[in-house]
Amino acid sequence: MSTAPGQMKSTEEGDFISMFYAGPRKILRGSFSQPVPQLSAEVAHLEYDAFDDLSGSCDLVESAWIGPTEVNLPFKNSEDGIVTIKGTLMSPLDRRYSVSGHGEWLD
Repeated sequence: MSTAPGQMKSTEEGDFISMFYAGPRKILRGSFSQPVPQLSAEVAHLEYDAFDDLSGSCDLVESAWIGPTEVNLPFKNSEDGIVTIKGTLMSPLDRRYSVSGHGEWLD
C-alpha cells in the first residue's frame, strides 16, 4: 500500500476538496450526501494500492465517517479499487458522523 501526504477541507454546504502529493499533485473534489459540519484536516494522508485508482469518479463506502477528532473516508472506484483519506481535524466536531457521497479525481 502506498501513502501520499495532503490535506482536506469541506464547506457548510457539504462539498469537499482534498489535495495529495502522490508524485504529481492529485485533487479529489466531491460532496457528502447529507449535511455535516464544516471541517478541515490540514494534516491528512491518502492510502492507495495503485496510482490508477486516483482517476475518474468514486463513491464513499458504507464505513466512512468524520469526527469527532479524525476522518476516515474510504472511496471505491468503478474498478473496485479502494482509496482512503485519513487525517486529524483541526477543530473537533461534536460527535462522529457516518457519511456517504461521491467524488471526482481532477488532474
